[in-house]
Amino acid sequence: MHLIFLNGEYLWALPLCLLPVLLLYWRRPRPRTILFGAMRILLLAVRQTQAAFAWQDRLQLACRIGLLAALILSLAGPVLHWRPKYSGGLRPPLLRGVLLVDGRDSGRRMLPEDDVYVKYGPDDSAADYIQAALEVCDVPVQRIPSSVLAQENLADWNTVVLCDVAAPADLVRGKLRAFQRQGSGLIFVFGARTRPDAWNAFLASLRLGVQVEPVCQNEHPGLLDPHGYAHPILRIFADEPDSGLLSQTVRYYFPVRGALAELSLPTGEALLAVSGNVVFWSVAPEMAMTDASTRPGFVPLWNETVRYASTVGPPETHLSLICILLALAALGLVLDVAISIKNSERR
Repeated sequence: MHLIFLNGEYLWALPLCLLPVLLLYWRRPRPRTILFGAMRILLLAVRQTQAAFAWQDRLQLACRIGLLAALILSLAGPVLHWRPKYSGGLRPPLLRGVLLVDGRDSGRRMLPEDDVYVKYGPDDSAADYIQAALEVCDVPVQRIPSSVLAQENLADWNTVVLCDVAAPADLVRGKLRAFQRQGSGLIFVFGARTRPDAWNAFLASLRLGVQVEPVCQNEHPGLLDPHGYAHPILRIFADEPDSGLLSQTVRYYFPVRGALAELSLPTGEALLAVSGNVVFWSVAPEMAMTDASTRPGFVPLWNETVRYASTVGPPETHLSLICILLALAALGLVLDVAISIKNSERR
């Protein structure tokens, strides 16, 4: 479980919470010297009065600081991510199959021309591998080019997989948003054609707090980190050390920020990240990026990926957190006013 903010730039305003403290010390009246014979009696009365109001002043100051903090955090748009409950199987009433969108026609490849191409060539088979893995597990799957996605009725499908699509077209972004918000699963596989800037514009509309960064070359080979096999997608591999899940070679990947990392490189960069019912694969299963498709665990891995996305339901919303923060702000305002009125009456 972790907390992210959709509008993190507002967090820079948190130092304003110290403003009530500064105003309190700035407006504090300075002591004046008064020559008066009964000064001892007056000083005793002042001390008693100050002691009576000290706790109320501190409470009022805390209310004002809490009020400002709650308002700033509400503007920052908090989102609380956690691993939702998972039944471990597809929901029969909702399972209409998987729509696999092949992005070969969405743009040209952008990976660097290095020795990977000399050895493997321009491998465009990422969607082929995914389709074959799902068919082996008897998962109903239909494959279409990304150019016809706008004509597709997404209500006919339980899960949509966008494989190596440069970016969702403007005509389909609204359909994908509605599809995701009704609780259906989305799986995004970033490959050689991915355009991070265009993807980030679409991801911002999903209000998940997730961003994709430009492609990076993996310069730290080693075993992958499954984070204790805590996520349902990876749970079946906990007792399968020979699946090849952790020993696969990763050459290029797209860093994903803001989602829960469930399978990571040795450096901590996520290969598999999850946010609600949206699953992110930061590397497409093609030889230029990874050799995952040659490992025994590839078929069950994709079987579990679509099972999870089809079952998890709609993602958590940040509106409840905002309502709580606004309620705390309102409570702080009411207490501040009440204490001010009480102090003015007593003084």
